[in-house]
Amino acid sequence: MLDRHPAIEAVVFDRPEVVAGVVDVVGHRAEAVGGDFFASVPAGADCYVLSSVLHDWEDEDAVAILRTVREAMVPTGRLLVLETVLPEGDEPHVGKLLDILMLALVGGRERTEREYAALFDRAGLRLDRTVPTSAPTSVLEASPLSSPGASATRP
Repeated sequence: MLDRHPAIEAVVFDRPEVVAGVVDVVGHRAEAVGGDFFASVPAGADCYVLSSVLHDWEDEDAVAILRTVREAMVPTGRLLVLETVLPEGDEPHVGKLLDILMLALVGGRERTEREYAALFDRAGLRLDRTVPTSAPTSVLEASPLSSPGASATRP
C-alpha cells in the first residue's frame, strides 16, 4: 500500500513480540506499535485495516475488538475488514471449509455479510459495502455510526 500511495503513512499494530521484527521492514513512512487490541489501538487514523483477524474469534470477542477500533476512530474514519464472507445459502464455498477449521483450531468462525453487519452494529459501526475480490477474501468497509449506541439499519 505504501508503495502505491506515496503520500500516506501507516502504523503496523500487533502484539509486541510480533512487531519487534517488523521495524526493519516497514520503512520510514510506517511505525511499528505493539499492544493489545482488546485494550486499545492507536487513535485518530483516517483508516483502520483488520486483515484475517475477526475470524479467529467468537462473536463477543470480535465485537470487543471492533469496539476498541471504533473508540479510536475519528468521526470520518473508515474501517476495512479483509475476511472470507460466506454466502447465505447452501451453495459450496471454500469459506465453509475454513469455517470448520477456524472452529476446530481456535474457536473462531467465518461469517456471512449479514453476520458481519450485526457485529459492526453492536460495536457502533455501520457496514457500508462489501467488495468481493478475486480471492476468497472480501473487503468489508465500515464507518462509525453517527452517535454511540445508535443502531444501523441495512437494506
